[in-house]
Amino acid sequence: MEKQELIAKSKEVFEYHKNAKKVIATGDGNFFLPEALNLANDHARRNGVQVFEIARGDAFVELSTTGEQNPRPEADKKGIAELNLKNLDLTQPVDYNVLKALAEDLELVLENKKAATILAALIEYKSKLES
Repeated sequence: MEKQELIAKSKEVFEYHKNAKKVIATGDGNFFLPEALNLANDHARRNGVQVFEIARGDAFVELSTTGEQNPRPEADKKGIAELNLKNLDLTQPVDYNVLKALAEDLELVLENKKAATILAALIEYKSKLES
């Protein structure tokens, strides 16, 4: 498969793995999380296919009619972050970088970047989304 086909297919993977920032794809259409990079490389070597790294942002880029990439508007970025937040269980431990990225994508104004502050702001934002 070509990289563009893999990028299109990766949307399904990112929808399932809400916190994944990137995935590893092999030319035969298999996907791996970055933690399994060695497994992906071994799989590709055994099957004689290439390995590609695909970032979440690449999967959600639209192509114009001329074939040039047009980044999604900020509103879509915020919408994706809101969807991810709705699906995130904030009562369970969540990686700090995930919280921070969500806060940035949602353009939250924070008094500091401490995990507790970010978590409180996200909980408040999520409760407003659900009401």
